[in-house]
Amino acid sequence: MLTSVLAAAVLGQSPIKDIAFTARFYTGGADKARSELYLVKSNGTGLKKFATSSAPIDVRWAGENRLVWLSGDEASKTLWTSKLKPWKPVKVGSSSAIRAEDSSERKAGPGVAVYLFGDHGQEIVIHPETGKSSPWNTGKNEAQDLFLENGVHTFRMQEYTVQETMIQGPDWQIDGHELRVRPADTVLTFVDYVEDPVGGAMQSLWEWKGRGKPIKVFTDVNTFDYWQGRDVFAATTPQKSDRLGETEIFVNQLLFGRISKLPAKPVLDSKMLATSVSIRP
Repeated sequence: MLTSVLAAAVLGQSPIKDIAFTARFYTGGADKARSELYLVKSNGTGLKKFATSSAPIDVRWAGENRLVWLSGDEASKTLWTSKLKPWKPVKVGSSSAIRAEDSSERKAGPGVAVYLFGDHGQEIVIHPETGKSSPWNTGKNEAQDLFLENGVHTFRMQEYTVQETMIQGPDWQIDGHELRVRPADTVLTFVDYVEDPVGGAMQSLWEWKGRGKPIKVFTDVNTFDYWQGRDVFAATTPQKSDRLGETEIFVNQLLFGRISKLPAKPVLDSKMLATSVSIRP
């Protein structure tokens, strides 16, 4: 594994990563295919499906060898977990008021599976070894949500001062958008979040290191796995209409990229609808 990582670094390529994701694959006449839980390498090889008793809708890593996922709908959701080996899904809990941290609100680093549970949004974390849940304290790196209005709007984060005019451009429409800022020691992350009635959430992300122009990491994705200081990231694109024979289906793409070598590229060439993605830490 070390050899492949070093070789990738020498060649300027992204190290191969394991990606967990939930998706519905459309093959043949299976227009009613169920959402499933998968693992695939970032170069598109080694696709593997994990057996689940109900359709998963969101997956996260807890450490390097455990997956945590949600199944269900708005009326009732169930949180599950299992180590990769042996694969034995265990129910953590059920509630209508449980959800994973939203991509743009994420406060936990890679391999930390945090969920909001209950009517008051209690934060719980899943232990990588035992699979048990316990309360979680966000500590540092809490996200701050800001709404930017027209005109020059200046805000301060730690020792940095940022003006909205610094990140305006042909791909940036500030009116009515919500800018979410995530502080770290060496980089600020800007997430532009817009609800789209057809494709779902449309999110764009920039990195700014305190000087110069911000780096546009990606634009108009639906969900993503990104963390400050980590070079790799993954995302799912908004859904769009497609055809499977005479049947209309909705599909999107699973992307993987490296911030030091943009843009991101599709991982798989398949008719599928991916709903979540998480990179193995």
